[in-house]
Amino acid sequence: MCVRKAIYIVCLMLISASFTLAANHVVWQEAESMENTGEWSNDPQHIDIMGSPYLLATGVGKPVDDAVAALTIPEDGTFRLWVRCRDWFPSHSPGRFQVLIDDKASPMTFGKADNDAWRWI
Repeated sequence: MCVRKAIYIVCLMLISASFTLAANHVVWQEAESMENTGEWSNDPQHIDIMGSPYLLATGVGKPVDDAVAALTIPEDGTFRLWVRCRDWFPSHSPGRFQVLIDDKASPMTFGKADNDAWRWI
């Protein structure tokens, strides 16, 4: 995926994201430090496992407002997007989300899995 220097991440349950460029540049965005976490709750209950808090959708059956972060990328290039997330309720997957970069949605829908394990995708 080619990315411009300004990247906007709009998502629901973004735990953390890493963009890696061929020249080994890493751009890291922790969910809890996003400037706008929307209606997502900052949840610290797994700091001992995760190393940091994460965002949790607590809409109780209805969608919550998106979390948004604006990042500046040091140079143009092709990047890999990694998202760490967990499907809390696999039979229903209520925390599904996509990452948008320059208003283009990622092809992957995150937060939908066959079990409730933390995973990097």
